[in-house]
Amino acid sequence: MRQTEIKLTPSRIARLLLWPVGILSLITVPMDALVNTKGMLYFSWVIPGFAFVAIVGFAFLGVLRHLDSRTRNRFLAAGFLFVGGALGMECVGAAVLDSMGEDHIAYILTATIEETCEMLGVVLFIWSIASHLGEQAGEVRFTLNPQPAPLA
Repeated sequence: MRQTEIKLTPSRIARLLLWPVGILSLITVPMDALVNTKGMLYFSWVIPGFAFVAIVGFAFLGVLRHLDSRTRNRFLAAGFLFVGGALGMECVGAAVLDSMGEDHIAYILTATIEETCEMLGVVLFIWSIASHLGEQAGEVRFTLNPQPAPLA
């Protein structure tokens, strides 16, 4: 039986989660200037977002083909849930925001559904990876180390 150990410090987790914010700001400003951002495209980042999802999805087809059907279906469900929330509900929320404003209950509900779908997608993906690793390695342990990692 092999053991797999993954150690994540809070600073490493933060670095993993925050790098897309910088890329998003670089994309959004030029997109706002190029596209009439109204209705479902009120948040212009969704335009390159759909292209990015298509490219990443195509790139990972080979990985998905080599997974067993249960893991592949879990990965796909997690991806559809996350992307459906991030892009699909973002477009719905954008249309609601553009027509009713950010203080309207309809916008608050769409934003809540969007964020919930994204979080559930991430949780399902983490569970899918942990289940797959557990089946392959026999045992998986995660350790969260409160000590900050030194900056490289």
